[in-house]
Amino acid sequence: MSVEAQIGRGEWTAPERRAETVGEWAERWLAQRQWRATTRQQYKRVLSGHVLPRWEHVGVGEVAREDVRAWAAELADSGRSAATVRHAAGTLARILSLAAESGVLAALYARRWRIETMLSELKTHQRGSRVVLRSKAPDGVIQELYGYLCVHYAIRWLMHAVAIDAGEDPDRLSFTRALRVARRTTASHPDFSPSGS
Repeated sequence: MSVEAQIGRGEWTAPERRAETVGEWAERWLAQRQWRATTRQQYKRVLSGHVLPRWEHVGVGEVAREDVRAWAAELADSGRSAATVRHAAGTLARILSLAAESGVLAALYARRWRIETMLSELKTHQRGSRVVLRSKAPDGVIQELYGYLCVHYAIRWLMHAVAIDAGEDPDRLSFTRALRVARRTTASHPDFSPSGS
């Protein structure tokens, strides 16, 4: 998709901001605040002692609520006071809020939503709801999963090729409709054995 299309859809993020980490946003957050020297030192201690050892190299879009809860529980289990845990979690929340206000998290959310949509295409539409894998052996399960992924890729590639030929945005085509067309086309052809017999 072109940069212009991404900007129009509100999904474009500057390349230099795509993989920004909590550590980088923590530096910005500290730099933007006008605090007394003692308050700044207190936040620096919280960052260096609690927040950054766990989150410094984690992308802001990769911070999940469950991970933050587990981290807070680890801090409490290690003997930190409830006030220290609240202060550390609050500091992380303020850093993530700054990233959210800048629009970085919104762009990452849009990207994550596309991944969730792709998983729905695979699990609900292509495979069918309530359909279980037929294979009982691990190798057979892996083979069946690869088969599903190959079919999904083939349909998505076909959608892309058709959209480009028609001068349309490939993201505007319906996967469900393309899947129905593919099923109708393959249903009219008899099965064949891959071994040739």
